[in-house]
Amino acid sequence: MKYISTKNYIVILLIVSIALFFSHLDALFVNIMEARNFIAAKEMVNYNNWLLTTMNLEPRYEKPPLPTWLSAISGLLFGFKNLLAMRAPAALSGVFLVLMFYFLSISLLKDKKQAFINALILATSFYIFFIARDGSWDIFTHSFMLAAIWFLFQFFESDVNRWKNILIAATFIGLSFMSKGPIAMFSLLTPFLIAYAIIYKFKNFKNKWFPLAIGILVILIISSWWPLYIYFSNISVVESIVDKEVNARINRRVRPWYHYWSFPIQTGIWTILAIVSLIYPYLKSRVENLKVYQFALIWTFVGVLLLSVVPEKKERYLVPVLIPIAINIGFYIRYLIQRGKDLTDKKELYLAYFGFGIIGFIGIISPFIGYIFLKDNLTDYWSWFIIITLILFISGISIFFQLKKKNFKNVFKAMIVFQVSILVFGFPLVNTLFNNQNFNNINKLHNIEQELNIKSYSFGELAPELIWEYDGVIKNIYKNKKLDFPEVDSFGLLVDEDLKIDFQKYFEKEYNITHFTRFDNNYIINKKKEKRSIRLTRDLFILKKK
Repeated sequence: MKYISTKNYIVILLIVSIALFFSHLDALFVNIMEARNFIAAKEMVNYNNWLLTTMNLEPRYEKPPLPTWLSAISGLLFGFKNLLAMRAPAALSGVFLVLMFYFLSISLLKDKKQAFINALILATSFYIFFIARDGSWDIFTHSFMLAAIWFLFQFFESDVNRWKNILIAATFIGLSFMSKGPIAMFSLLTPFLIAYAIIYKFKNFKNKWFPLAIGILVILIISSWWPLYIYFSNISVVESIVDKEVNARINRRVRPWYHYWSFPIQTGIWTILAIVSLIYPYLKSRVENLKVYQFALIWTFVGVLLLSVVPEKKERYLVPVLIPIAINIGFYIRYLIQRGKDLTDKKELYLAYFGFGIIGFIGIISPFIGYIFLKDNLTDYWSWFIIITLILFISGISIFFQLKKKNFKNVFKAMIVFQVSILVFGFPLVNTLFNNQNFNNINKLHNIEQELNIKSYSFGELAPELIWEYDGVIKNIYKNKKLDFPEVDSFGLLVDEDLKIDFQKYFEKEYNITHFTRFDNNYIINKKKEKRSIRLTRDLFILKKK
């Protein structure tokens, strides 16, 4: 931008990314995907299960182990109870994603200023910073694949350093596979290749077939060694897991084909601008580089189309689409920055005013709306509430003031400040949402076991979050309607609410049963309905043989 030296772009991107991805990284409780990853990471260290990965000491081969290795190393260095340390590898991967996108944008556009704008848009897109703050697998597979795409683009476009570019690209594709299997190959790499074929047409490719073949070989080696290792180590378990995963993709969380076509919403504060940026007839005459705009547009829509044919649909699967759409949004914002003050068409101005103004309006009303919804829970958080609502209010006023002057450069800056401030100063307020007065953490079970001199088991599979909070291994003695009785006279049993009838049937004749307590690890419940997830509740019974 005009008053920011290009030499400082990377520094600013690092500051913004770190603020977005690392601020209060330990504030939220561990979710189900994180729990699976963190448990496997801890068992890698405690039981030396670095290759044959486990969760609760049972085989866990559904995901390749690279992110889990990184979590294990971080936990080993800084402690497994340190959530900041456990999530730090994912956050660093998010920073890496933003930098790779910046470099890819430079290669595409030959314009550092535009690349800088694109990277800021990507970093502040909702689902990008959401998965970068989440210690699971998605951010790793997509960041590695984006790095591969950058080197692939250089390989396709130039004969210079072709061996270096293809080998680095192949290595990153392999690392992406080792993070979450072929997910990014399908949802990020394939749309890129299709868009590239349509717009750039793989020209001057005669001297690149042999390096490409070697690159594919490198990909196969890096991607296949671990799956082959676990397959030949435990064939029956692997086949069972493959069947389960295929069945899940086909039958679980099935949504209609058009479910993903609200994808611009996942950009968060850029939603309206994202929609405008996709209107080709409007923007084609307003962008500086039509070829790159067409390329990013095709990349975006092909990505959505491919994801739409998969029966199982989750919003986080849309993350790969947010990468090319950031380029589209960048074109629109750059156009407004350069031409905004000269615009006279009221419809065009009102469209831009609405896209930015809705965020400004949210900032202005944030103190009032925030107080209405949080006033009963702000006792320990007034300072955070005052700081964040004041910043959002000022940002909102600034957005409208700059819109009146048609100074879209400053409007864009205010938008970045708006989003970064929410994470830096607003995130501690998530604690005000923790409203379960009956919260009873399962980690107390260790004290109960020590006090009663018993060992505990699970009747029915435990949610990964409960296993993580317990911080140990709890054997499930009831699988597939078959019971494995503990060979002790007295023990604790955590019982799934849906299995209480089976529990009574198996134990009431031979054991004295005492209900000891109910563990409830729901941090948030619906107060009106007193609704909580029974996945995160378990009744503890003490059983003694009669």
